[in-house]
Amino acid sequence: MPDGKTMANGICTRRGNNGDSESDAWSMEPGAKRGTWKVVAGTGVFAGKDYSGWFDPPIISDGTVSVAKWGCQ
Repeated sequence: MPDGKTMANGICTRRGNNGDSESDAWSMEPGAKRGTWKVVAGTGVFAGKDYSGWFDPPIISDGTVSVAKWGCQ
């Protein structure tokens, strides 16, 4: 952001070994110390799930892959 604060958002989709998938939307508002996530879609065993939670900013990042601490509400 113009004031130097970071804003981030995106969607992450994971697929299990059986082919079922789950998609999470995540965001972190400018200046926030913690972001939020929510399941927005799922197939098979993940269908109909209503999970949400938080994440702390990346602990490790190499510019390609980031590792963060995630939790459920």
